Amino acid sequence: MHKKILLIVALVTTVASCMSSPLEKAFKPGMVETESNRVINEYCISCHTHSKFDGESHVFDVKYRYNEKEFAGQTGCRVCHSYEKTWLLDARRHTRRPVNQ
Repeated sequence: MHKKILLIVALVTTVASCMSSPLEKAFKPGMVETESNRVINEYCISCHTHSKFDGESHVFDVKYRYNEKEFAGQTGCRVCHSYEKTWLLDARRHTRRPVNQ
């Protein structure tokens, strides 16, 4: 009986670790940019530090701040931000900041 329970737990854990969350999908190129921005913004405001974060005004302010062509005029969160799942419940978040000239 215990072997069956352990097998079921192992199977569920394996399947869950292989599934992509909406947030992971939002950082991949396949999702439409507006939908990607919405999912990423919802993730940001779920944190108490960023609970009052306004994604639309952030994108508007930032897209005119940088001169580098890779960043200038961009409207997608994933241009500057990235998300990497490292383990089942662990992730690494990064922000690329361009050099302003």
